[in-house]
Amino acid sequence: VEAGVAFASALSGATADERRDRQRRAAEEFVVGGALVEGSAMLHAVLSDAGVQLRTSKLGVMASILWNQMVTDFFLVMRLLAMPVPQSSEHDELRELQQVYELVGHRMSLIDSLSAFDFQLRALRLALLLDRPREIVRGLGGHATFSGNLGNWWNTFRMRRELALAIEIANTARFEDLDNDIRVFEGFVAHTLGEFEEAIEHLERAEQVFVETEERSQFELNMTRVFMLYSLRERGELSRLSERVLRYVDDAERRGDRFTATTLSRAFNIVWLAAEGPDAARLQLRRATWVPIESGFHLQHWYALRANAELALYEGRVREGFDDFSRELDRLHRSTLSRAVQAVRGEALWLHGRLIVALRKELKSPRRHRRKLARISRKLASEKGRRYLDAWSAMLRASIAMVDDRREDARLV
Repeated sequence: VEAGVAFASALSGATADERRDRQRRAAEEFVVGGALVEGSAMLHAVLSDAGVQLRTSKLGVMASILWNQMVTDFFLVMRLLAMPVPQSSEHDELRELQQVYELVGHRMSLIDSLSAFDFQLRALRLALLLDRPREIVRGLGGHATFSGNLGNWWNTFRMRRELALAIEIANTARFEDLDNDIRVFEGFVAHTLGEFEEAIEHLERAEQVFVETEERSQFELNMTRVFMLYSLRERGELSRLSERVLRYVDDAERRGDRFTATTLSRAFNIVWLAAEGPDAARLQLRRATWVPIESGFHLQHWYALRANAELALYEGRVREGFDDFSRELDRLHRSTLSRAVQAVRGEALWLHGRLIVALRKELKSPRRHRRKLARISRKLASEKGRRYLDAWSAMLRASIAMVDDRREDARLV
C-alpha cells in the first residue's frame, strides 16, 4: 500500500506515458495490498484520463461484452479467411486506448471479473483493428481462458481455435518474446481441458523463463504459478504442491502482496491440513489479510467455503459442514462466478455430493437426499469439456448404488 501511495504521489508533473505507468503501478500495489477502494479509484482515473466511463450496472457490462464479442468474432473470422481487417486513421489514439483497456482488464480482474473481461475484449478488438501481433496473441490468451472457463463444447472449440490462431500469428511475426506467452497459453488450455500433466510441464517452463527475465510482470508470473498449482492439486501431487505453495506464500508476504498470500492460503489450504492438521489449516484461513469486496460472491469467498467444507469432512463435523455449505450454496449459484467458471460450478456440485454421502446416516429423509444426489450426478455429467467432471459424476453414481446396497452396480460404475 505504501508503494501505491508513492506512485500516486508522483503523478503530478508526469508526462502522459509516465502518468499511465505510475497509475498502473499504483493500482496494482493498492489492489494486491488490500486497499481495494484506492485501487479501484486509480483504475477509474486511468479510464477518465482516456475519456472512458466505467459501466456500473451488470446489464450495461453484459451489453458491452456482447457487442465487443460480436465485433471481435467478426475480425477473427476475417483474419482466418485472410481478408484485410478495416483500418482506422486514428492509429495513435486507438493504440493508447488499447493499452488502457489492456491495463484495466488485467488489474480489474482482481476486483470485478466481469468488468475485467469486458475491457480485455475491448483491448483484443482494438489490437485486431490495429493489427498488433503481440497484443493480439496476449489478448487471445486472456479471451480463450475466459471462454474455456465457461465450459460446453462451443467454448472449448473456441478456446482451441484461438490457441491455434495465436500460435500461427506468433510464428508469422517471429517475435521471440511471444514464445513464453504461447507457452503460458498452452498451459492454461491444457489445465482447462483437464490435461494436468501437460499443463504443469508448460507452466513450469514458463515460470522459469519469467523468473529469468528482467522485463516481466508480477501479475503474469502470479497467474502462471496459480494455474500450475491448480494442476498439481488436481493431480494429487501434494509434496510438490506443498513445497511450491509455502515458497510462494513467503515470497508474497516479503513483497507485501496480500492478495497472492491470501489466495494461496485459501485455495490450497489442504497443504496446511496435510502437513500440520486442522488447527494449522484453520489458522491460515483466519490469517487472511486480503478481503474481497463484500458485494457478490468472489473466488476468495469460494476458496474459503471449499476449505471450511473440507475441514469439516476431515474432522467428522459433517452436519455442521453440510449446513454451512448449504447456506452459502444458493449465494454461489446466483453469482456470476458460478455461471462464468465451470471449474467452480463443477467442484461445488462435487463437494455438495460428498457432504450428502458423508451425512447419509444422519438424514431424516434419505430418499429426498438420494434424489438430490442423483440430480447432482446428472448435472456433473452434463458439464462438457472437463473429463474429471465425468469421473466425479461416476463416483457419485457409485455412492448411490452403495447406499442402495447394490454393490455389483457400484463396481460396474
